[in-house]
Amino acid sequence: MSFIWDVPIKVSIRSFLFVKFDDFGLYEPDRPGFEYNIEADRYECKKQGGQGAHLTYKGIKTDSKGYDKKQYRSSESDCAKCPLRLQCCGQVTKYKKIEESIHKPLYDRMHQKLSRHPKYGEKSARCDPAR
Repeated sequence: MSFIWDVPIKVSIRSFLFVKFDDFGLYEPDRPGFEYNIEADRYECKKQGGQGAHLTYKGIKTDSKGYDKKQYRSSESDCAKCPLRLQCCGQVTKYKKIEESIHKPLYDRMHQKLSRHPKYGEKSARCDPAR
């Protein structure tokens, strides 16, 4: 996947991103309500009214479509008494989970590259096949 970065922007955008990945939805570089702590390799809850849970790295899992994803999870005890648990975790799940493609750093770089390019800036969100 890293070869995308080395391909000239005209080829990578038209030939690779918009043709191959166009059916996969919009790319979101950030996770609303959570900040990524690069030094600790974890996400941290920053939602107003939240408990400040830490979602620690649990490993790489392969999803049902065959994509490898990094998985981050909070502990059940961190979210158990949080007033936002139902809207954040759902009715059944007792912890927060964030999954992202193992290629997220490359998608972030391409997203930034496309955002700076005047011709493709408005289409820059469409570049992530698996979140």
